[in-house]
Amino acid sequence: MNEEDIQKLTDNIKSVETNLSGLQSSFDAITRRLEQSEARLRERDLITSGYLDSKIITGTTSASAGTETTHTHILGRDPKFVFITSKSNGVVYLTDKDKDNIKVKGSASSLDFTAYLLA
Repeated sequence: MNEEDIQKLTDNIKSVETNLSGLQSSFDAITRRLEQSEARLRERDLITSGYLDSKIITGTTSASAGTETTHTHILGRDPKFVFITSKSNGVVYLTDKDKDNIKVKGSASSLDFTAYLLA
């Protein structure tokens, strides 16, 4: 590998880092908007106990990586949209959902996560 190839790779890495930074900023803004939206809905009494339109839940995956855990959401129906963000170094992914629960697995042990659900 010559110096020109190394410089191209370095430039590509810097570009990827810049893009990731921008994506993180966008993700943070979306997260804030979702949290604010849920607060506004609660204030307007649009979310009532037992039959919610949206829900934000937090949880932790199993202490054993790849083991499914169940987390209650109380929407009263299957969520049509589930967006999960890991707050730890690893990936948390949805494995199943129903009218009462979501089930997730993590790529590492004990990953903290936030799940955004829309019914």
